[in-house]
Amino acid sequence: KRFLRKDGGVVDVDMSVRCERKPDGSVDYFLALLADVTEARRAAQANALLGRAIDVHRDAAFWTDADDRFTYVNEAACAMLGYSREELIGQPVGLVNPVVTPERMASVWERLRREGSLVSESVHRRKDGSELPVDVTMIYVSFAGHEYNCGFARDITEPKAAEEALRASNEKYRTLFESMAQGVVYQDAGGHITAANPAAERILGLTLAQMQGVTSTDPRWRTVREDGSDFPGEEHPAMVALRTGRPVHDALFGVFNPADDAYHWIKVGAVPRFRPGEEAPYQVFTTFEDVTEIRAAAEALRASEERYRSLFESLTEGVALHELVLDEQDAPLDYRILAVNPAFTAQTGLSAEAVRGKLASEAFGSGEAPFLEQYAGATLSGEPARFQEHFAPLGRDFDITAVRQSEGHFATLFEDVTEQRRAAAEILRLNEELETRVASRTAQLEATNKELEAFVYSASHDLRTPLRAIDGFSQMVAEDAGEKLSAADHEHLQRVRAAAQRMAALIDQLLGLARASRNDLLIEQVDVSALVIEILTELADDQPERAVETVVAPGMWAKADAVLLRAILDNLLANAWKFTSKHAAARIEVGIAGSDGEQAFFVRDDGAGFDSGYATHLFGAFQRMHAEGQFDGDGIGLATVKRLVTRHGGRVWAEAEVEKGATFYFTLPGIDAAHV
Repeated sequence: KRFLRKDGGVVDVDMSVRCERKPDGSVDYFLALLADVTEARRAAQANALLGRAIDVHRDAAFWTDADDRFTYVNEAACAMLGYSREELIGQPVGLVNPVVTPERMASVWERLRREGSLVSESVHRRKDGSELPVDVTMIYVSFAGHEYNCGFARDITEPKAAEEALRASNEKYRTLFESMAQGVVYQDAGGHITAANPAAERILGLTLAQMQGVTSTDPRWRTVREDGSDFPGEEHPAMVALRTGRPVHDALFGVFNPADDAYHWIKVGAVPRFRPGEEAPYQVFTTFEDVTEIRAAAEALRASEERYRSLFESLTEGVALHELVLDEQDAPLDYRILAVNPAFTAQTGLSAEAVRGKLASEAFGSGEAPFLEQYAGATLSGEPARFQEHFAPLGRDFDITAVRQSEGHFATLFEDVTEQRRAAAEILRLNEELETRVASRTAQLEATNKELEAFVYSASHDLRTPLRAIDGFSQMVAEDAGEKLSAADHEHLQRVRAAAQRMAALIDQLLGLARASRNDLLIEQVDVSALVIEILTELADDQPERAVETVVAPGMWAKADAVLLRAILDNLLANAWKFTSKHAAARIEVGIAGSDGEQAFFVRDDGAGFDSGYATHLFGAFQRMHAEGQFDGDGIGLATVKRLVTRHGGRVWAEAEVEKGATFYFTLPGIDAAHV
């Protein structure tokens, strides 16, 4: 190119320009290298002076023929490569150019013939083997029927190093810019956004494309103050910095983030930038720090401290906070009272004002720090100390817990147990007295039970004797005077005998009920499912003509006395079998169900049922829900069931509806329905 100089002269230059692009393909910057070739061009025009002008040129000059062999090199070329002229003349270009190939040189000659000149960047290898980058200008010359490539090479090691340093610097800046946790935005003199890093896009909820060209006063920014009022765009730090030319720091406001549909609290700073000699800023550098989580954490901390204070003040236990005081040998000497709650004052009678900041030996007026050894042990070891002590200065008994809070600090919890200890002593005395009374009453009860047992057996024996006589003599009369008696007489005698036998059966049932309350329980794991199946099988064998569907849940177990549990199930299943006898087809089901939060066995039938209004009378002795002639029975079975279930610590109840069946429930300890 030819340039017009300031003094009016013309200068010829060789110019090499490189375009550097951003990752998205857009232009980042241009790097131009200029070489003054004014004198070289003038020398080339003067054939007489050509050889000398080239020889003294500061750039390396290489002339090669069509076979790509050197025909001329100047002193600068020899100095650059470390060869003498004699060592280079006649040698192939590949000696000093490691990138030369026949194909590449054919392409170079084609362009030279077409365009006349060519500028490129290449690499030259010195005689010592080292390489250096060069800018090469090649000119096509045809003389006396021969073709020549006149080349000029300039060492660009330093420009390349400067270019690399600039590229590295730009890369570091871009890496820093894009990786900063703070949002960064550049705005021009009019406040328009020209650049923004990813953090700014995240904090503001907009992409650079959405923000570019927008000012801080644009209505799309929804900003608020801490009191909820609008934050005007004119007061934005960037606009203030551009207007005043002074930096603005730590402005706080909320900005609506459309990406997550919420306001973010941001702390913003803006720094104006000036060009040399100009008073007005041409740009402002704005930073954003999202403090939403920090504010939330601070608020949570404030709320936590408020809750802690409220809890501290409202605890019914006395609480004191302390600081351990050590002597010169770091041994515990005393402890200082830092704070106490109202309960502490109520328990000890010592106000917060009277003890706060004082040593324990002073606050309690004892001349020494009470419980220093226990408190120091808890503080230094980190293990809580719990003990009960009579606090002599106050004349009260306390349950005390000492807990380490931090290095040299601990808290103590006082619970005044003076009255509880007195009450406990009184309870202990009453318990001892009660045990004496219980032992006496137990002895009396055992004696009474023995007398009652003797009476029951005596009464049963005395009752059985006349019953046997009534039954026996009635039978004798029927046999001896059979022909003399009428049919009505025989019926009367049969009724007398049946009544006597029924009375004997009632006596046996009453004795069984009495024994059920006396025998010791032998608790073991019982397979309830197997026991139910066994009883139902026996009932079916006695009445094979009946059509009864039986359903027994598998895997039912209970911890119970096996003999007494057999008696419970015998009575309940016999009742179910009996009260379904009037139906042509019947169904009896046994399983486990939940009731009032507990597991209970149930025996369910679809038989005669009963009026549930009378369910509370079911489990009394001789209580019947049906007419005596309608179903057999003596009214003792359910009373026995209740007695046996109660002995196991369970309970029994029933649900029913007339002619729609009945369900009897009973609970036992250790019911296992895991396999049901």
